[in-house]
Amino acid sequence: MKKYGWTEPYIPMNVKNSEGKLEKLFADDDYIAELKRDGSRYTVIDGRFFSRKKSEDKKKPETLGLPVEKTANVPHLAEFFSQFPGYVFEGEIFYPKKKSNTVTSIMGCDAWKALMRQEFGEFDHFPAPKAGDPAVLKWRPDENSEWMKVDKDSESFLSMGLGKIHYMLFECTYVEGQDLRDLPWEERREYLEHFYETYVAGTEYEAFIHLSTVFEGESAKRALLKWAEENKEEGIVFKNRHSTYQCDKRPEHHWYRVKGKIYADVVVMGYEPPEKEHKGKASELPGWQYWEDDSGEIHIGSHHGKGFTPVSKFYAMGWIGSVKFGLYKDGELAEAGTCSGMDEEIRQFFTDNQDHLLGRVIEISAMERTDKGKFRHPQFERFRDDKNAEDCLWENEMGGE
Repeated sequence: MKKYGWTEPYIPMNVKNSEGKLEKLFADDDYIAELKRDGSRYTVIDGRFFSRKKSEDKKKPETLGLPVEKTANVPHLAEFFSQFPGYVFEGEIFYPKKKSNTVTSIMGCDAWKALMRQEFGEFDHFPAPKAGDPAVLKWRPDENSEWMKVDKDSESFLSMGLGKIHYMLFECTYVEGQDLRDLPWEERREYLEHFYETYVAGTEYEAFIHLSTVFEGESAKRALLKWAEENKEEGIVFKNRHSTYQCDKRPEHHWYRVKGKIYADVVVMGYEPPEKEHKGKASELPGWQYWEDDSGEIHIGSHHGKGFTPVSKFYAMGWIGSVKFGLYKDGELAEAGTCSGMDEEIRQFFTDNQDHLLGRVIEISAMERTDKGKFRHPQFERFRDDKNAEDCLWENEMGGE
């Protein structure tokens, strides 16, 4: 606990799904709405950044079971918030107009790589070891450190020119050590707005520290959801003006999330093989690249005629077909469905790391739930490294039976 800095872990309040309540939430003036950025939720405690995910690193027993700290990955944010001991904020780490996987490229990697990708430190080009090859891009955090070659993934990330990652404030639960959690949301919001206007607005930090915008009234809330859907944002969150803040709980009549589709956080349980048969149109076959001969050997390239059968690309490449996922029900992990829909890079990643990814949390989307409560056409959306598997509960995502 000493390393954490507080007497007990601070676990954020959870958000409930709004299914069946949407029209009431639009009409009820007790509920305001805020935009839900497509990023990762982080708590700031005394200037230190903590994920919702609890550490499972047995090599660091002093942090085992505590929220994972990622302060070193965001030095520009930590520099600012460290000026305010006794404050606790919540917000979303995000990149404007980018998806959460871009955030994972910063918050899910080692600190030195996060600094490189955010363009801290120095870059320079060095002659290639082999004559005629392009120059080698290298990086170092400061002039006293050794140069390191920039890996291909980081080069690709740097080509986007995103710079420092952003943080959107939406909650304040402690001010100078004073606990605000029993105050209604609208009073806590006043503290947050005062802080932002006093210390952030008009300063250099305003470029990457933002304050969530509050939308009031039915027409404004509906317009926000429409805008979020049109701009492919993650969705919106309704908040009760009178709600207190209850750590590590998902209380009724507090916060509700709305997304364009149904979303759920689930746990990887296993995999299903791909379909072997090529199910495309016959007109595709002259240029089809994936074939199996009579002996069962796979051939990549155009093959026609006797002895060759067209097969699916997933089968030919040896990729998984879909991911089996589950949720915890009465303390046991119960299968809840299968999903596909990932791009080829992610499919390859699943294939290469099947055992390692068992038990990992992923987010899925679906068009709806069937009458029996199952997901209709579930699709993989992203990895959820900020969430613990045991928090993925059947009762929260699937209802009763």
